[in-house]
Amino acid sequence: MINRKIKSLKDHILSLGWLNNVKRNTIFSIADIVVMPSFLEYFPYSILEPMISRLPVISSEIDCVKELLVENNDCLLYETNNPGELADKISFLINHPEQKKIIAHHAYSKVKNNFQWRTISRMYIDMYNHVLQDNPIYKAI
Repeated sequence: MINRKIKSLKDHILSLGWLNNVKRNTIFSIADIVVMPSFLEYFPYSILEPMISRLPVISSEIDCVKELLVENNDCLLYETNNPGELADKISFLINHPEQKKIIAHHAYSKVKNNFQWRTISRMYIDMYNHVLQDNPIYKAI
């Protein structure tokens, strides 16, 4: 589905596919804003990576982002199927460079303090343990 949508937009966007760390960091170094227009994510690494690179993020309002980040502090959010609201958020950051810096700084601090790999792996272990504890098969063992 994604490939079909990308093909239909080929005159308007450039899809880079998967990037290695060097290419990703090069793009981050020239970017001003990162937009994540996802409909679904489970753990949004695609947001955390630009945030640790001190970039402000605009994301669709998906649950995993709303669970991790505070709107207007760590990021800007827009209604998933509302391109007009997305455009307004992009324009806002372009026209308010101080606010863009503040959001980028808060985002960087949040990732640096809360989402290092040691913390993320602990979150996964805790989640799996919780699921297993509620599983009758696991309790029987």
